[in-house]
Amino acid sequence: MSQVGGHLLTSSAIPFFGPLINLPLFDWGERHAALRARNHLLQAALLDYRQTVYTAVAETEMALARLHAAQVRAARSTLQVQAMHRVAHAAAVRNQLGLNSGLALDQARTALLKAELAANQARTTAGVNLVALYKALGGAALPSMRTKTRR
Repeated sequence: MSQVGGHLLTSSAIPFFGPLINLPLFDWGERHAALRARNHLLQAALLDYRQTVYTAVAETEMALARLHAAQVRAARSTLQVQAMHRVAHAAAVRNQLGLNSGLALDQARTALLKAELAANQARTTAGVNLVALYKALGGAALPSMRTKTRR
């Protein structure tokens, strides 16, 4: 081999360090489409997030309204129980004085029991609605009784 041929076979490249510029000329449309797709996914995620927030706010407001209505019913039923106590007491006094029959006393006691039952149901409903509001606000589940007794 000649000396010229020997130089062609050996590498005489000079190493180069520096920034490399890559101009993607042929895949610009693909990159633009991918960017638009990512923007659409971002918009969809944002709409989903907004819908979730609106739903959570609506659930919280409804739970708060239900709790308020149940508390008002419980307060009214408590007042009704107090009124029925007075009616039953008056019927008992009239019965002792012989001014009315035992049937009127029994009716007054029955009305008192019904009012007490309605008051208990109203308080139970208020308690359930309080738990619903707690959950709507993101409250965690309460620990079970077993974990409390193990300590």
